[in-house]
Amino acid sequence: MDAASPGFLAFSMSAAPIRRAALFCALAEVNSGPDRLAEQLRAQPPNPQQLGIDPLTSIAQSLMTLRARDVIVALYSTAPEGVLGILRRMGLIEQPFSHPVLYDRLFRILLDPAAGFRADALRRLEKIGAGHVRTAAVLDRVLVSPEMLRIVSGIEEAHTLNATLALIRRLCPTAATDEAIRASIRAMTPTTRLSAWVSRWIARAERLPHDRAPIEDHDFRILASAQEVRETAARFKNCLRTLLPEIALGRKLFLEYRPAAALVELVPLSDGHWLSEGVYIASNKSVSPELRQEIRDKLTASGILIYARHVRGGASQHRVAKLVGIYDYGYGLGGDEDVLADLETA
Repeated sequence: MDAASPGFLAFSMSAAPIRRAALFCALAEVNSGPDRLAEQLRAQPPNPQQLGIDPLTSIAQSLMTLRARDVIVALYSTAPEGVLGILRRMGLIEQPFSHPVLYDRLFRILLDPAAGFRADALRRLEKIGAGHVRTAAVLDRVLVSPEMLRIVSGIEEAHTLNATLALIRRLCPTAATDEAIRASIRAMTPTTRLSAWVSRWIARAERLPHDRAPIEDHDFRILASAQEVRETAARFKNCLRTLLPEIALGRKLFLEYRPAAALVELVPLSDGHWLSEGVYIASNKSVSPELRQEIRDKLTASGILIYARHVRGGASQHRVAKLVGIYDYGYGLGGDEDVLADLETA
């Protein structure tokens, strides 16, 4: 462009933020056809008719002559509300957008009445960058807000947040109304971490993913809500509540064994199978071999899988494992507690 019209590069680099942003918007259209862009710019008064010169020279001269607003009108036939404020926010970021198509995407959002909520969130930002445009274009409408646009800065993270919203709605079918979610977003501060916002909603889970126990035995009670998890953690005086995010994601399931006040940790596997990951009692004290066997028999009778190393007869293997630094910390179903007992009687 500077070769076609010497001085254009220097003009662009010294331009005020509003004009520089307008230049970037126009130059993003060059690759799609300089002839068309040159014609669009020539049509804007008071731009003189530049006939008989090549398109790139015409574009450069037009961009150095036209006002910023006129450049946007040339590109989109109209200018969105508050166009100069938008250009100023774009111009505060000195580097152009990472992909030219993002300029068009931004103005399509700003000019689309159906996307007014996205445009409003963008207008309320202090600066508008490429990441903000990508995020605003794909975020769920309930999440679109200046608070979220400041935190989420890319398509991948935006899609992740959309999936998180879907999870929150499943976990909190009563509490997670659109207005409640928007209110929680408005309450976010510039220092609020996205993980903290998600954790607060998980802590309100009314219905955890696995709300039915994979075992037909009334001696076992499933922990089916966040409140039940917290209450059980308090009674057992353990760190169960810190596992709530994993439980909410369906990666773990806890059952309370009523006859002996024990907790059973299960992990879902493929094809509907379940694996027993551990058995615990209050204050993480040692589980007696008799209780481990009692619970294991009930689990296996219901098709729950057990680690092979926790089956009887594995004491010698546990000794070797411990010798090389491999431990089963409190996993209850024939783990290191058996080894310790064997060592004490050796």
